[in-house]
Amino acid sequence: MASKKIFISYSKKDTEYVSSLVQALRQQGFDVWFDKNIMTGNDWDDTIEEEIKNADALILILSKTSVASENVKDEMSYALSLGKSVNPIKIEECNVPMRLARKQFIDFAILGHDLGFERLVKDINLQLMDDDTVQVPKGTFVPPKQHTAPVFPTPKPKSNNNLVYIIGGIILGGIMVVAFIILLVAVFTPDSDNIDGGDYDSENAYQETQLNTTVEDQDWNSTYTKNNLDSYIAFLYHYGKTTKYYTDAYSEINKFLPKTAAVWYGSKGGDFNFSKHLYYAGDQTTPPQYEDIITPLFKSELYEGENYERNGLFVQPGQKLLVYDVWVDVNNNIWAGVRY
Repeated sequence: MASKKIFISYSKKDTEYVSSLVQALRQQGFDVWFDKNIMTGNDWDDTIEEEIKNADALILILSKTSVASENVKDEMSYALSLGKSVNPIKIEECNVPMRLARKQFIDFAILGHDLGFERLVKDINLQLMDDDTVQVPKGTFVPPKQHTAPVFPTPKPKSNNNLVYIIGGIILGGIMVVAFIILLVAVFTPDSDNIDGGDYDSENAYQETQLNTTVEDQDWNSTYTKNNLDSYIAFLYHYGKTTKYYTDAYSEINKFLPKTAAVWYGSKGGDFNFSKHLYYAGDQTTPPQYEDIITPLFKSELYEGENYERNGLFVQPGQKLLVYDVWVDVNNNIWAGVRY
């Protein structure tokens, strides 16, 4: 099978990042083109237009500079007008363009580069080859480190006033004497927590517990501060069902998805209208389960009530739905009750 052609739209400021991404995508078998490949003397606009036409999919790098770039906006608009599959990835906090506001994007800043890249590869394979079972080894995509010049403190001019040094020496000597006395008192004073002879160090145990939970707690605090649907989903994607914040995360997710309906997920052994965005068991070929997050592959109709009434409501690709019920009818159709 011929390699699928990928066009990358980005801002020149992100060239180093994109070069690393291109290398990782080529390792996954994609034929990747970005405008660093343009030969000197070739007409820029004609080359860009031809490469977008030839591409099977477009990856759009969302960064602070790219969302302000007219060239990037033109490339995105042209690709969308041709019906090309556009895969936006957000590499830093920025304003998502209006035309992509309702389209799903992969937030590398939240998911991390490993999980974000894995998701990108699987999404493209699903779109172009109807297969998202490809395995992406961890560490395939390693973005460049940001190099910043070290900041050294500005040396202060030396003082010629000897009196300052004498006074400073007296004060320092006094502080050392007080510190020595405090140390003696601490060493020879019995520990009230260990008077019974036990060797349990409650302070060290507390610090160790704090150390073990700090990272997860910090991630949760950051997620709760951002307070958006994607950040809660990304947190669960990373920590799974074992996190102590599992119930809290779903409590917040429910607030973003207040409405309920039913969707036709697909048929057993047949085609699916949806893919799993977040799941804890099975794979993409198995029916969804309670608390899975799913997203439509195509514009999909919503059904309401016991009689599956059609009210002309639809969900779009990239929109996220929370599964709260699943059933299979007599014709082996898989249905899901969802919040949206």
